Amino acid sequence: TSWLSAGVGGDIPLSPLTDEKMLFAGEISARAAKNLSFNASFAPNAEANFGMIYTGPSRLSFTGRYRKFFENKLRNRRLQKDRISFGVSAPFSLGGKTFGVRLNGNINRFPNYTSTSYNYGASAPFRPVHLNFLGRYTINKVGDISNSVITTQLIATINALRWFRPQIRLEYDHTNTQLVKYGIFIGKRVFRTGQLALNYERNNFTESNQITLTFNLFTNYAHIQSRSIAVRDQIVVNQVYRGSIQYDQSTKSVRFDKDNAVGLGAVVVRPFLDVNYNGARDAGEESVSGLWAKVRGSSGQRRKSDNLYFYERLQPYDNLLVEIDAQSLDDPILRPTNENYHVKVTPNMITTIDIPVVTTSDISGKVTRMTEHGEVGAGGVRIFILNISSDIVTEVTTFNDGEFFYLGLLPGKYRVYLDSKQLAESGYRADRDGRNFEILPKRGGESIRGVNFNIIPVE
Repeated sequence: TSWLSAGVGGDIPLSPLTDEKMLFAGEISARAAKNLSFNASFAPNAEANFGMIYTGPSRLSFTGRYRKFFENKLRNRRLQKDRISFGVSAPFSLGGKTFGVRLNGNINRFPNYTSTSYNYGASAPFRPVHLNFLGRYTINKVGDISNSVITTQLIATINALRWFRPQIRLEYDHTNTQLVKYGIFIGKRVFRTGQLALNYERNNFTESNQITLTFNLFTNYAHIQSRSIAVRDQIVVNQVYRGSIQYDQSTKSVRFDKDNAVGLGAVVVRPFLDVNYNGARDAGEESVSGLWAKVRGSSGQRRKSDNLYFYERLQPYDNLLVEIDAQSLDDPILRPTNENYHVKVTPNMITTIDIPVVTTSDISGKVTRMTEHGEVGAGGVRIFILNISSDIVTEVTTFNDGEFFYLGLLPGKYRVYLDSKQLAESGYRADRDGRNFEILPKRGGESIRGVNFNIIPVE
């Protein structure tokens, strides 16, 4: 249950405005036990990291990390010394109910001050009420002077009815010993893609009441939000439409999307049946559905629409590798002419990759040898099919009766021949050096029949 991994890299410019470089960077990870692992990384003139993770399912989880910052005017402008962070969470059962507690802490140290913050919480199910307790404790210390703030929040969700689940929130400031905020929040899902919310909140610090009515509508085209806020004697109404519009130059179409795509790019994979095998999409050549592609080096989202695959939210100027799965087509006689494409993402543009798909052809024949009982098939003989145009060799092997068959030949000039080295090891040779043939672009493909060879013993 132990493992160890490491990685290094170097000569990475930190900024085009300076001559400073990260000459070396390294990372190492190790698992000491089934549920315990360690990791560390080091980059001169930048930082050093040390961390550990312990996960005990349904028992205890712990994470801890220490980061040491080095003097670096570009990456460490605030001259931070180090940071210590940790997190603990653990569920436990009491009276047949499951409770959860968690604690997170961060300590950031600078030359002149130290900032410490702790976040803690607990959850408890009491039907029909579910309670959540959240707290925050911050300490800011400058020299010998320190300032601390403690706030807690109690959230109670009432699950009395499926269609009505109000939520009550209370926020208390322990430093000033006063109830800062309290309110009730009611949300209801409507139209399957919409949400209606009515909130009332009292702020004792500003002595004001706030009533908010919000309606959200989520579609594939846009995120629409209508909100009305009433505070004291003022009522504010705002309407927000959030989304993006993309223009596809290849299809001359406009696409609407609910996500923000400004500054990002997109790639669309568009397969088509290349009837004349010229690599370009001509008039009358229809689209092909079902071809699957994978974009390596991208974290973008993949969406299928009109037999096309859109890879969206791509980082601009990235060089991506698009891999085509030749086996994903439903029709076995169809095959893409190429399986790898390189594309550079252009910001605010949809880059179209036309994938030529052709109808493949098949070849069949038989290899025989003469015995004292007559002509019999020779099984296990290797046959090479050379694509003279692309210099790609395909290897097939004869069946026990000497016959062979292969489907998947693209248009082009070919030469088929037997493996002379294999035959020589068995004391045989072919009766001919090989046979040439040509496959022309054709709907439905071609069938090359009767490609027969006879092997004879070497005297």
